Amino acid sequence: MSDTPQHTAVDLSDQAEIRWDLTGRMTYGDYLGLDRLLDAQRPISGEHDEMLFIVIHQTMELWIKLCLHEIRAAMAHIADDDLGPVFKMLSRVARVQTQMLQSWETLATMTPTDYLRFRDGLESGSGFQSHQYRMLEFTLGNKNRKLAEVHKSVPERYAQVRAALDTPSLYDECLRLLARRGFDIAADRVERDWSAPYRAHDSVEAAWHAVYDDAKRHWELYDLAEKLVDLEHRFQQWRFAHMKTVERIIDMYPAGQQNQIRAMLADTLQAVVSQTLFRRQDTPGMVPAVEVLLCTPAVRNIIREGRTFEIPNVIETNRAMGMTSLDSSIAELYFNGMISRDDAIAQAAYPDKLQQQLAA
Repeated sequence: MSDTPQHTAVDLSDQAEIRWDLTGRMTYGDYLGLDRLLDAQRPISGEHDEMLFIVIHQTMELWIKLCLHEIRAAMAHIADDDLGPVFKMLSRVARVQTQMLQSWETLATMTPTDYLRFRDGLESGSGFQSHQYRMLEFTLGNKNRKLAEVHKSVPERYAQVRAALDTPSLYDECLRLLARRGFDIAADRVERDWSAPYRAHDSVEAAWHAVYDDAKRHWELYDLAEKLVDLEHRFQQWRFAHMKTVERIIDMYPAGQQNQIRAMLADTLQAVVSQTLFRRQDTPGMVPAVEVLLCTPAVRNIIREGRTFEIPNVIETNRAMGMTSLDSSIAELYFNGMISRDDAIAQAAYPDKLQQQLAA
């Protein structure tokens, strides 16, 4: 048996390129502002898990800051008809979204009981008040004037939120690009009240159909459209993961607070749109299956009363209003020859029921 040490220290004393004396020089910590950054975590309860909660949400705010930085730059390039840099920027946002999604998995290691030990210290604080998140939603096109008002008490933040609300969204800039590229986009879709929610229009649908019908000819626009679909898909995944994490925690709220939390959700929610991407079998590219839930008075009552198990039936019985279930959308894609049977069943919410439907 050898008594030779398993590990030996590395001698770096002769490494001339290493600066050993950093006096008066810019350091790693100086450049990143680490003293301020690492001093920004200030737990107030003394509970162990509060540090996790703070770090996750501060990290999320930093990721959102980067998303806004990249998306705004992408919008500027779209406005200049320079799409080359846009693809890189939106791809970077997609990678950031992956990191944001993983963050909820880390947060989920904290149990509802752990959370309740320090929740009272937050008082009225809530992620609903994140001005950066609201700016991100508005920048992506989910405009809602009412939701900007919660930031009025801080004028600087309110001005930033209003700027995102009152200017074109990423999608608005894409529609203006289509118009400049010769597509017949309705005039009230390229110049309008930007603070109002976007409304679908036949001219826009026709333009995107033309892009996808001849992707080779319109390759830049086709690539841009795919980037938008990917961006929306990942954003919905992140919101869904957030919702499920919050739902898990709400279940452990004291009974007297649960109704208040449900009422807040019922009053805030306007609609829920989620999608699952499928690889097409009829042509190169991807196609989304979409689930749409509109928050009608009946749906709001269901949320307030905690009867969310009834939502699938509500969707099915209100298709005339524009609601649609994920499985109905998947079935439509299958019957139109766009996706394979195996893929349809694998991604269904209720695989057995869909299998019977496809076999009928």
